[in-house]
Amino acid sequence: MYEPLCCERVEVELGSYLEDTLPRRLHLRVESHLAACPDCWSEVQHLRLTVTCLAEIPRRPMPAPLKNSLLRAVRSAAPTTPGERLTSVIPADPVH
Repeated sequence: MYEPLCCERVEVELGSYLEDTLPRRLHLRVESHLAACPDCWSEVQHLRLTVTCLAEIPRRPMPAPLKNSLLRAVRSAAPTTPGERLTSVIPADPVH
């Protein structure tokens, strides 16, 4: 058989579980946990409701001035050289 999953592991897998993208064995392990854990089952129900509510919100196109402003901000903040990309993820003075 397989070892039962803990709540923390199930929490990590919930997004993929709801999108039905988990490997079959892991999907079954998550379902087994949900059947036995009211807290995690409740979390799944809340997430499903949230997804349903968000899907009902009408989509509207972003106004061009806002879109252009956001694109400029992202481009100006994005590192452009390999060194800049590296220093953007590694602090200059690491804490020891």
